[in-house]
Amino acid sequence: MGHDQHVRPWRLPCRGPGRAVPVHRPDLTENLLCLCPNCHVRFDGGAYVLTEDLTIVDTVKDCLGAELKRHQWHYINSDHVRHHRHHWTSRNPAPLTALPSEQQSN
Repeated sequence: MGHDQHVRPWRLPCRGPGRAVPVHRPDLTENLLCLCPNCHVRFDGGAYVLTEDLTIVDTVKDCLGAELKRHQWHYINSDHVRHHRHHWTSRNPAPLTALPSEQQSN
């Protein structure tokens, strides 16, 4: 069973039971991924980020993975991918060697 995952968060983390705060991010298919439960947790926590060509980077092991599999008609907005990647790589004190250098600063 797949889990829906927003690339750019749609809600802030809960501040109490059932109190997630909307942050006015796009709730569109171009901001959605369908992931297995384990990958969903890894993506949410920044253990996985995506490159511009939708290759998965494991930020814990600092290595490139496979290209994200998606339906041929599913467009994923690169702005949302860039936002997610920057959100997590900017918190990493050491640069990732697996991530192409031009994508580390985006």
